[in-house]
Amino acid sequence: MRNILPSAISRLGFDPKLVGLRATVVAIAATLLSAASTIALTPAAHRDGAVVVLIVVIAMTMARTQLAASDSDRLLGLALLPLCTAVACEIRALMAATHLVEEILGDGLFCLAVAATVWVRRFGPRGPVVGRLAVAPLVATLISPVTIGTAVGAGWAGLASAVALGWIWLLQLAARGTGFLVPPASPPPAATSNAGRGGTRWSAPTRLAVQMAAALAAAFVVGRAALGGHWAWVVLTAFVVCSGNRGRGDVVHKSALRVLGGIGGTATATGLVSLFGTHSAMNLVAAFVALVVASWLRAASYAWWAGGITAMLAFGYGYLGQSGLEPLLERLAGIVLGGLIGVAASWLILPIRTTDAVRRRLNAALGLLAELLTGLRAGADLTGVAARYGHAVAALELVSPPLTALRRLPLRRRTSHPLHRLADAGTVPRRCLEPVRLLTERARSAPRAAWTPRATELLSATEATLTTARASLARPAGGPEQADGAVHGLDDQLADLAAALPGPAAP
Repeated sequence: MRNILPSAISRLGFDPKLVGLRATVVAIAATLLSAASTIALTPAAHRDGAVVVLIVVIAMTMARTQLAASDSDRLLGLALLPLCTAVACEIRALMAATHLVEEILGDGLFCLAVAATVWVRRFGPRGPVVGRLAVAPLVATLISPVTIGTAVGAGWAGLASAVALGWIWLLQLAARGTGFLVPPASPPPAATSNAGRGGTRWSAPTRLAVQMAAALAAAFVVGRAALGGHWAWVVLTAFVVCSGNRGRGDVVHKSALRVLGGIGGTATATGLVSLFGTHSAMNLVAAFVALVVASWLRAASYAWWAGGITAMLAFGYGYLGQSGLEPLLERLAGIVLGGLIGVAASWLILPIRTTDAVRRRLNAALGLLAELLTGLRAGADLTGVAARYGHAVAALELVSPPLTALRRLPLRRRTSHPLHRLADAGTVPRRCLEPVRLLTERARSAPRAAWTPRATELLSATEATLTTARASLARPAGGPEQADGAVHGLDDQLADLAAALPGPAAP
């Protein structure tokens, strides 16, 4: 019986070993302990629950980002997160002010602060760590339906965020020690690109920061003008759509998933809220369940995350007494407006082409395959190259979902469309993972002198295939079609080469 659930999930092609579910369980446990600690820590400082709601959102966010954090990163978080949380609370208080000047000041500071968390990622390996730490409380204050309006409350929130990070650290270390959590693979080396459109030399983080600032500024203006007090839905969606921007296609794809997930989550939650009734404890239970499901299924599709988080917020607003058709329509309008603003910013302001991103990462993966074959010819150890190749495949798959989704659309001349052909070429590196593993294992016991003529012939043919494919990718015109044709069957070639190498000597 204990294997029924993993087997069923395996048949669905998602989380067969329940690694994601285990991480979600640890995250939920850390979140509950963080909420309990906050209640015990700050009863006299803030009794309206604003700090608790804020810490719950921060804890869930940080539990995911801290999975692969090193000890030094966690110590950096303990030092920076309290300050960032307190500052975020003060900015949120200005955004909720009744005076127009303070409101504009708060909106502007929020835009600049979030853009700075993107821009800082250009400064070495510590940049992304600082950016993730700083942006979490900013987004949490946006999600929280309650505003912390005093400096004392902001200070207590900062202290509670440090306690929450401590719980996350403790539980994740304990879960790894018992084998409940699998240690994450070492992250690939950070790659930055300074290539820009029209010859600009702006770095990718700088361009993304400008896009983010423009999108958030427009979202504030449109949200406050169109939705009044519910402007946060527009701003939150614009942030989500533009965050982690890997190209124009990625933003459009994410925006569509955000809208579809938001519609499904909001409609489902609104129907259940009307069934439960406002101020019902069942709304809180349902919000908790939605959070668990969203966290677990995030890796399957971003639509699940968008739908679950939107449902959680809808249940929270329902508990506070905001339910009915009008809030539903306002939330949906906010999601659609925010998605359109995010897409417009990514397409019109220093855009990053998805095809360029896919072609560049595909070429990097093929280059590592070529390095692997060169090392094989020289009799070198291929373990390190194979590990870097695995990271390159993972990096390629981060930018491939838009093209994968495009392949499912009923376009004319489907098989010959350049984007479809590039998407087909992008699937080759993953198919080569198993042949690369076999090749690496066989190379350990295959001295160059013991090679058969067939193995030498296969090596030369595979190297020629890679050379043709990389040359095709380097040409902007016609590259996708030629590259797809060049890499067709590359996984079979590598598997044949591994099989042709001499096997280990019999004991």
